[in-house]
Amino acid sequence: MERKPFLTDRVLVVLMMCFFVVGYIGHLIPVTLDLMLLLTPIFLLGMGILVLYPFIRKKDIPLLVWALVMYILTFTIEALGVWTGAVFGEYEYGPTLGPGLFGVPLVIGFNWVMVVMGAMELSMFIVRDRRICPVIAGALATLFDVVLEPVAIELDYWTWEGGSIPVQNYVAWFIIATLMATTYPFVRRDGVSKPLIVYLMLQTVLFLLIRAFIVGG
Repeated sequence: MERKPFLTDRVLVVLMMCFFVVGYIGHLIPVTLDLMLLLTPIFLLGMGILVLYPFIRKKDIPLLVWALVMYILTFTIEALGVWTGAVFGEYEYGPTLGPGLFGVPLVIGFNWVMVVMGAMELSMFIVRDRRICPVIAGALATLFDVVLEPVAIELDYWTWEGGSIPVQNYVAWFIIATLMATTYPFVRRDGVSKPLIVYLMLQTVLFLLIRAFIVGG
């Protein structure tokens, strides 16, 4: 009889909720804010690996290869964006997201992958017709960025030239996320991942709370 893994979906969800509550409280208290910012890239990486654990345990090679390819792709797009300003607009990254390469934090491509996977899993949960799921996922990922942007600027994840967020950024988010999501069903054919959905929702709620009580709207 196959032994049931300790890190079941339910356990993963509970762990994520605990970490996110601690993270929010840490952002709320001024004396711990700097520590939270220092831990941000570690937190993003750790949470992502935790959510991917079921796929790693099952040795889901097609999905893991997809995630790696999408990481390289989005990191390259981000590097081109920083260099040229032609993708998202004129912006540059601050120190909060940790070490980087070519002006782009190494964790940023990983978070792109996690957001799109979560958005696609949520869209597959909402609707049965997988042909329209990528468009829904693209819209959900873009909405996530709408929520994130003021927090990212306040916490020095990145800054925009002129201080305003260009519409071009959201258009690029939608196009890139939708294209990524279009390839996802080829490696994900059964069920939906509750941890991925919850991870996306927890990130969104965290940034909404930070906007409301720390950034100020």
